[in-house]
Amino acid sequence: MECARLQIEMEAKARRAFKREFDSIKSVTIERMRAEGEWNPGVFKLPEHHGYKRMAIVLEKEKRYGDALKVIREARRKGWNGDWDKREERIEKRLAKTK
Repeated sequence: MECARLQIEMEAKARRAFKREFDSIKSVTIERMRAEGEWNPGVFKLPEHHGYKRMAIVLEKEKRYGDALKVIREARRKGWNGDWDKREERIEKRLAKTK
């Protein structure tokens, strides 16, 4: 859980690094596509963040459903790719059963 927490703390730096790399690759790709007449602007999309995913899994297993939902919603809000909708739906069902 500590490793997941540390990954989450570093997420802003990782997000910026992924964006820089995407922009760098995108500029080369755009030039190539323009030269070939196939230019189509890409959309930046972050990969899955394993720290958020691991934290959500651990919190769910500990039956800390409210905390797990906060982690999932934060990851989604910050743009990290993942199965957040599916996880959120499952946890909300479990949370409803506890009430």
